[in-house]
Amino acid sequence: MMNFRISILSLILINNLSCEHGCTPLMIASLRGHIEAVRVLIECGANVNLQITMATH
Repeated sequence: MMNFRISILSLILINNLSCEHGCTPLMIASLRGHIEAVRVLIECGANVNLQITMATH
């Protein structure tokens, strides 16, 4: 089952911005405490050093 999840997640652009605030799936998973999701995202190549810049309006 784990290999299947990793294969599917590898097809997704993991580092794509996923919300209006510019958070990646890794950022969202870590903020919400989803440790297993964080582990899988990192295994699939999520950029752990990616930062967002908050725009000021």
